[in-house]
Amino acid sequence: MKILIVDDEELSLTYVRRVLKWRGMRNVEICDSGREAIKKIREGNFDVVLLDLLMPEVDGIQVLEAVSPFCPRTEFIILTAVDDVATTVKAMRRGAYDYLVKPVDNELLFLSIERAYEHKGLLAGLSANAGFDAGGIPPAFAGTITQSAQMKSLISSATMRRSMLSRTFNSCPERTCITYHWSLAGGIVGIVGLENQFNSGSKSSGQE
Repeated sequence: MKILIVDDEELSLTYVRRVLKWRGMRNVEICDSGREAIKKIREGNFDVVLLDLLMPEVDGIQVLEAVSPFCPRTEFIILTAVDDVATTVKAMRRGAYDYLVKPVDNELLFLSIERAYEHKGLLAGLSANAGFDAGGIPPAFAGTITQSAQMKSLISSATMRRSMLSRTFNSCPERTCITYHWSLAGGIVGIVGLENQFNSGSKSSGQE
């Protein structure tokens, strides 16, 4: 498993890398800026990226927006001190697999990474069974005219994810069980439970 840790704090980078290596995950790289992370992720073929949100110049959300559509085989886990429902929803919509709030229990971090890697394998299996890969056009879109490798990758990724229908995200700070559904555009059209809770809370605040 190839892992990249992105964080602007050297102490956090060093600690997480040491913990992962202690667990037996030896192929771990680090990066201390969002701008550098974009380049590394696009060129590095990483399996899992542990991504901080609050970074100068280019933050974690901007990194997700820049690389997620073009790296369908990479899973992103947000590892941040930002404990906020709206930010969680935003990150998941941008392509994050999981959202963990620091300080994170080591066992929870290991579990999230293992699940993300399994999810990556599941998507690869769906791709193989459907008869297309991330570089081609799925049969349902055979009539699509495009020579853009990035567009082909985006269509393939969105179709693979859409075929999964839904999955459960159960590691938010409040342990709320969340099910989301993928749209063809590659984003999340609804986060059942969490988003409804957030919207209800916003309306209640507005009424007060």
